[in-house]
Amino acid sequence: MAEPLEDIEAALDHARAVAAIYWDAERELLRVVSEALAARLGEPGWEGPRFAEVRELRKEADRVVRRLERLADKLVTAGVNAAWRRGVQRAVTDLSRLGVRKGIGQGQGVIELAKQTVQRVANVHLGALRATEDVFSQVVGEVTARALTGAETRREATSRALEKFARKGITGFTDAAGRSWSIGAYAEMAGRTAMARAAVDGHLATLQENGVDLVIVTRLPFTCERCAVWEGKILTQSGRIGWRQEESAISDDMVDVLVEGTVEQARTAGLLHPGCGHNLGAYLPGVTKRPPVQPHPASYRDSQKMRRLERDLRSAKRQATVALDADDRRKAEARASRLNKQIKEHAKESGVPVRRDRQKAATLPTSLEQMSDEDLAGLLGRHGGDAQAVARITQVLEQRAKERDAQREQRVAAAVADLPDDFSQVPDEQVLDLVQRFSDAGDDAALERLLDELDRREQVSRSDQTWTWYDDGTEEDRQVTELIAAGVDEFDAYAQVYGLDPEMMRREESRAHVESQRLPGETLDQVARRLYDEWIEVQFIAAERYTRGVLVNAEGRERGIDGRTLLSGPQARAMKYASDELKTWWDKHPRLTLTEFRAQALGRDSDKRAAKRTREDRR
Repeated sequence: MAEPLEDIEAALDHARAVAAIYWDAERELLRVVSEALAARLGEPGWEGPRFAEVRELRKEADRVVRRLERLADKLVTAGVNAAWRRGVQRAVTDLSRLGVRKGIGQGQGVIELAKQTVQRVANVHLGALRATEDVFSQVVGEVTARALTGAETRREATSRALEKFARKGITGFTDAAGRSWSIGAYAEMAGRTAMARAAVDGHLATLQENGVDLVIVTRLPFTCERCAVWEGKILTQSGRIGWRQEESAISDDMVDVLVEGTVEQARTAGLLHPGCGHNLGAYLPGVTKRPPVQPHPASYRDSQKMRRLERDLRSAKRQATVALDADDRRKAEARASRLNKQIKEHAKESGVPVRRDRQKAATLPTSLEQMSDEDLAGLLGRHGGDAQAVARITQVLEQRAKERDAQREQRVAAAVADLPDDFSQVPDEQVLDLVQRFSDAGDDAALERLLDELDRREQVSRSDQTWTWYDDGTEEDRQVTELIAAGVDEFDAYAQVYGLDPEMMRREESRAHVESQRLPGETLDQVARRLYDEWIEVQFIAAERYTRGVLVNAEGRERGIDGRTLLSGPQARAMKYASDELKTWWDKHPRLTLTEFRAQALGRDSDKRAAKRTREDRR
């Protein structure tokens, strides 16, 4: 019943492929900043950033992000679909002894999940562009201040400032609470979450379609406290919990089965959280045996130490990327080499397996061009720690994307060849026929190109009539536009012109965001809980990095407290067992309970009252 850890790791290769291109882009953006600063070192002055300099920096950063967008869209979509198919195949394998072979194709639910994940990951792109300029400007400012004191040379000050930014990476995503996260860390978390969910949902949908309601939770060699209570337990997808009599899958006998919760209850309680390695298998009464507890020499704390070493390794590689001279680069590379050695030693001593994308990669196949996109994505996930391998694989994927784009351009050009240049003379029926043609073909990218071309022609027709959106808009629209252009916040601009409450508008926007993340069958509370789990996972990554893994104080360590559990739940317990480092981090990144998060996300009066009581209880 229990899946080997290697199989679970293999199922995450697609998520690692997405993460690999973001970590690679992060290093590339830091390299762009480093080279721009290195070009300054020989100049006599060190005034603020100059327009031409920032323009060139923005151009280079835009090149990196545009390349990232082309690759990420394809990899995320393919990864979610592949995860669904893996889930379906696992279910078919579970049911094979019953002679069942019916699977479930990808439906609207998995399509929406893929689209939402693409959007979530894409949220970091604009932030990455801004962050690149911010890093450059901040380094210039720090170097100016340090160089004026005479305590450091300009090169020393620049190296020190670059090293600081390389340690934390390029930030490109700000969550609802205003915290910024590394583009690589956020993309990895979002990818892992979506693909794990797709695999589980594909599995459950296939089981349910074949009349199997009961599932059993797998066991892992080591796990967190939230998941440990569910290991080996039987859950129901839609039936009742408690003792049930079920017909044996291999005879006419009735079998007593203890159902200890629903799948949704387990998920709400934390099972299958972002980064979780657990899965659900079909429970066939009279056939399936509960997985035995398998002792493992490693502990959950050992696994978290491995994660910390892996993050430090990425940091060292970023520092090598931004090094201004050969000596600094050698030091960073030597640190990366030491960390690689520590990872291997920790794996040997603790038994925690080394992630495949952190191992020494084998030689890449010579036939990359002949491999499928899915196989290339799996290969990219396994070679994510090898910059040269990432470059080779992404080059093949990018070339394929360009060829597909060229083919789509040709199809769109052929489709609109008969349309007159004067778009006002094109009948609506002809436009709808074109849209229907591409919709029926299922080519969303070609359809988007078609719509872009139709928009362009419509704008050309309107420009012939000297039309502009500014002239056609209302006086209020023009006022809002001018306020935003002057630097006023969008919500404040609309509120000022239309006499609205900006805080109410923000709450409505937050509520609309939650609605947009809603999966089929989910209630708003379930969406808020899932988004809270994702937020806590990102919080955990950032807090552990800031505290260098020291989340729990001495008393907490004696009691075996898991630091992750301090990020949510009762305030008193968190403050009792949190380390001083974690409390310092909370000063800048206040913790939120689920109640407070729900109040921010949904804005309901009942939630706000509950959140107010929570805050009052802290005093």
